[in-house]
Amino acid sequence: MAGINEPIIKRYEKNPILTKHDVPYPVKTVYNAGVVKHNSKYIMLFRSHCRNGRSIIGLAESDDGLIIIKKLVIWHIINHFHLRDGMA
Repeated sequence: MAGINEPIIKRYEKNPILTKHDVPYPVKTVYNAGVVKHNSKYIMLFRSHCRNGRSIIGLAESDDGLIIIKKLVIWHIINHFHLRDGMA
């Protein structure tokens, strides 16, 4: 339990954990992330914008909640729309 002078939540000193440069497809932004622990993994859902302005949801995975190890199942969804709608 946190002491009276200790913050309940501590900001990670290496923020941001995920940036647009970590995403394996072209995006302009990465924000509005939410993280949950599922079984032994941390799952992050985040919002980003493609170059055409379309808002999309991405998924990243981590063992410790701080280092992203497997990125973006959303790539499959992007590929589906890429040819049809010219996402990139």
